[in-house]
Amino acid sequence: MTETEIRLRELIAKICENSTSLTESERKRLIDRLLITVQKLPGLLKSSHLDFLEALDKTYWWLSRNICQFDSSLHKSLSYEKGLTRWINSYLFGRIKDLYRQIPFSQYSLDQLINQGNEDDLTWLDQLPANPKLPTLDGLEIYIERLQKEKTQDVFLKFEFYVERDFDQRLQNCHPRHFPSCNCQMLCQRILLKNSPDKVSDISREFGINYQTLKSHWEKKCKPLLQEILLELGYCSE
Repeated sequence: MTETEIRLRELIAKICENSTSLTESERKRLIDRLLITVQKLPGLLKSSHLDFLEALDKTYWWLSRNICQFDSSLHKSLSYEKGLTRWINSYLFGRIKDLYRQIPFSQYSLDQLINQGNEDDLTWLDQLPANPKLPTLDGLEIYIERLQKEKTQDVFLKFEFYVERDFDQRLQNCHPRHFPSCNCQMLCQRILLKNSPDKVSDISREFGINYQTLKSHWEKKCKPLLQEILLELGYCSE
């Protein structure tokens, strides 16, 4: 556990577990310390938009009033620190989108930088695929890995959020017979989205399911389903 994670846990615990006994000045002091720590999170979204600080201020205001709603159990595959970062980014992403909605389309430029100031600055043009087709099934893992590694957090965040929530249970309902726990949501989280991906062989032993059965389900059912989701989200549509 990192020092930052320990600090975050302690601050959030003090704010939320003593919410009724804290004075306004005490709570403000703790919130200020929390925001200072949050600002240093390496995975926090950035934008080159001129009014990005406005989106950031709105996010910090929202965070100061809703921090006790953060539930780390919804991000089991991530550390506490990274789970909190993802939770904050899901709100910040919306505020960044709001900024761009306010700009007339004619003012958009494909040469505009994304995440300006970071290493390997990218433009919107860089995000356009050289081949505007969906990735092949064999290349799906590589495609997701690229989204994770590049500065396209907004793109990856949307896909990751969809998989995590699975509102219509398309992923959860796609599983081998008699093995509902080995559904496409779980497999995607552990094979594609996890920082240190699990092997299909390890998962098959963990759940007591035949390796070839699980591998076939992943290749023939889950991957095509994930392709459909990517297409619906508009990442690589022609």
